[in-house]
Parts: sequence; C-alpha cells; structure tokens
Amino acid sequence: MLLQEPGWPVVFELDRGQGVTVPAAGKHVRVKVLDYRLDYEPDRFIARNPSRQTVLGAEVRVEVDGQAATLLCRAFQMPATVGRLRLYVEAVREWAASAGYAELPGLEREVRLSAVPAGQSWGNDRLIFPLRAYRWRSSTYQNTWNSLVPYNLLYYHRGEDFGAIPDTMDIVAPFAGKVAASPLPNGDGKSNGLTLEAPNGLQCRLAHMNIETVDPRLTVGAEAKAGERLAQTGCTWNGKRSQHNDPHLHIQLDWKGHRLGSFPFLMEAYFRTYDDAVVAIAGGHRFALPGEKVVLDGSRSLARPGKTVASWSWKLHDGMPRN
Repeated sequence: MLLQEPGWPVVFELDRGQGVTVPAAGKHVRVKVLDYRLDYEPDRFIARNPSRQTVLGAEVRVEVDGQAATLLCRAFQMPATVGRLRLYVEAVREWAASAGYAELPGLEREVRLSAVPAGQSWGNDRLIFPLRAYRWRSSTYQNTWNSLVPYNLLYYHRGEDFGAIPDTMDIVAPFAGKVAASPLPNGDGKSNGLTLEAPNGLQCRLAHMNIETVDPRLTVGAEAKAGERLAQTGCTWNGKRSQHNDPHLHIQLDWKGHRLGSFPFLMEAYFRTYDDAVVAIAGGHRFALPGEKVVLDGSRSLARPGKTVASWSWKLHDGMPRN
C-alpha cells in the first residue's frame, strides 16, 4: 500500500498472483491481480525506438472479492466499478519502463492500481478544473496520462496537456493551498512550473506559463484560494517562448513523492465546472501507413455523471459517417 488518505484514492502495487485488502466505506475488499497483457502497434517513425513498437494500452485481469474483471489501462481511461470499488490502473511497470523519455519512476511491482469506494468521487469532490472558458478537446493538441506524445522519442505522457493560445486563457487554483514552487520573479529557466500544495500534501504542478502573466504575489509560501486566478496559458519551455507548434498548459498531480494518474481527477472536475452534456473522446495519437487499418474507438466518450452515451459515430475526411 503506497498511499492511504481518507477521502482520496488508495494507491497500491501488486505483482501477478498477489492480493491486498483495500478499505471501502467501513468494509474491507480483497483485490488480486491475476494477469496482464500489453497491446502494441508497429512503429516505423521514431528512429530512437529500438523495439520498433509502441504500447497502445494494457488489459489487467483482477479479482475483487472473488469477482473476476478486466481493467483497461490506456489514454483517456476512467476508473471502472467492480463490486464495492472503483478501480483504476495507474501504470504497468513493463510499459512505464519502456519509455525512452519520462519513464515513470518508483514502480516496484508489476501493476500499480488505485481505488475509491463505489459511488464516491475520485478524490475531493470540490476540485476545480484549472482552466477558465475551456471546451474539452477544442484544441488540436492534447496529451493525457498514458498517451503516446507525438515526439522523436518514445514518450508516454504523465499528466494532462491542454492546447491553448498563449497569454489568453486564465489558469485558476484547483484547490486552496500554499505555493510550494514558483518561477517568480524571472522564470525558472525551464517550463515556469508553479506548484500548489493542499493541506493533505497533494500537489498540483502547472507549467509553460509566460512569466509576465504569473500573479506576482505567488512566491513560495503564498496562499491561494480555490478558483483564484494564478496566471494565463503560455508557451515557455527550456526557459524560452519556444512552443510555437504546441502551446499548452501542462497539469500534473503528485502525492507524497508519487505521480498520480491525473485524468479521472480532472475529468470529474471538468463536469463540475462546465455543463457539457457529453465529451467526445477519440483516443490518442496512432501510427499507420497508407493501406493499414486503424480501429476507430469512441468508447471512451463520456456523458455527465449519472448519464450514459447512447451511441456514437465518426465523420471522416470523405464526409461519410461511420457508426
């Protein structure tokens, strides 16, 4: 058991054949990892990828109080309810270690999972989505936890990236807390990371803001209220305004030294912040050559909590719908 804090997901790691007892609403639930497998596609594009393949996702077979289930680990994946738990696959060690850039550190066992009781929000139910006036997938640039980043290295993303025009959209505090790291006064020479820490130790790092837009009072130790404006979206990387092709806000969540899967936290916060009836999610980046098949998968699209997506269709470049 890595992390266990009331009101937040329990995080734990298991090897195949191992089990652990997880608390859930005053009871205890036994979770066991039976097996897992990785799904790949060929890679003919990243020169520095020795395996010549990229991971699309993983299927993790588990037992929850004896009930068998298969959990999916992939980009834009929400937790699944199995019995008395909502379960989420944070990472599979084999996948995390295969990255040529930004390997997820600290995995000691084969599978890292997190869980909350069935019906409970994923963490604090007052968490605020950190961007004002944002529409989900309104930009052409978005990376998420476990997604393949279109780059010249084998790079699986940790955190969330939201494409945004620089110096335009307000970034707000997702929760009340203290500034634990700040790029003020002159920038940090990297990505101008601003880290806000909640009283329980949860940290949210926001990055790539241009220094001129960061509120000048947000030095280390300053207090920020939930929803308070912190800065504006920017394009700073490597100490310069250098993100000309992919300006975006990077958001990551860390808790007591462990990086957490950020998508469930921010997706639930998005629905609390905005009134969208549905969010269309097509998946992440894919590699293919002319004539090769790519499976279109809209199953990760989400309706508001308590609702379901009845159907989905695709409209491609030829104007013909696919159902």
